Amino acid sequence: MATPARAATEVTNEAELKSALDSGATDITISCTVTISSNSLTINSGVTLTIRDRIINEGTIRNEGTINNAGGIITNKGVIINPGIIINHGDGGPVSGVINNEGTIENRGTINNEGGTISNTLFAFENDEGEITSFSSPGIITNYGKINNSKGGKINSSHGGTINNYGTITPKDAIYIGEGGIFNDNADDSSSSSSNNPTSSNGSNSSNDDNQFGGFVIWLIVGAVAIVAIVSGCVLLLLRKLK
Repeated sequence: MATPARAATEVTNEAELKSALDSGATDITISCTVTISSNSLTINSGVTLTIRDRIINEGTIRNEGTINNAGGIITNKGVIINPGIIINHGDGGPVSGVINNEGTIENRGTINNEGGTISNTLFAFENDEGEITSFSSPGIITNYGKINNSKGGKINSSHGGTINNYGTITPKDAIYIGEGGIFNDNADDSSSSSSNNPTSSNGSNSSNDDNQFGGFVIWLIVGAVAIVAIVSGCVLLLLRKLK
């Protein structure tokens, strides 16, 4: 006879969450608003923390397992260190999964934005050897602050995923736009050049499209001026011959 699956441990506050983690529970669910104060919590490898409501982090969370944001809201005002997996999607909650970073996120693992929303305000998002992937519409990542990709860190957008940049993403060649992906670079960066543009593969890059269109218009104007000059010269030459 098969052993029945163990029910998830449901927690309603920080103390219960810490107790569940310390007791070795491997499947933990947050179904109401939980605030992590100045304490440090570690989600060990093999542990899945499912968020169906809201978690407000004002301390430090180290995730070596899996954080499954199933339609909940993660508001980070402290530090999140992620060498594990974070899944942000809209399954099982009243809204699509939302991650609001108002502190520091150090990603050394994987963040999968599967139809959810990630917003980085004027704070630090360190993508250190990690990978951030946005797909499944709407799948939106919006950056108002700084996302630093170092040691091979990269950001991917494909299959309905969108990256909106109003801040700084460095280096931009760490951004990969796959099929069906969208990158809207709204940053005021006059020093940007083709070498700083995202790597694109059948995706959409509004900055590149605008540059290409602008170049086409310039060449069109230059061509029109040249034609007018040639026609004017011919007319003057004809008038001289007629005299």
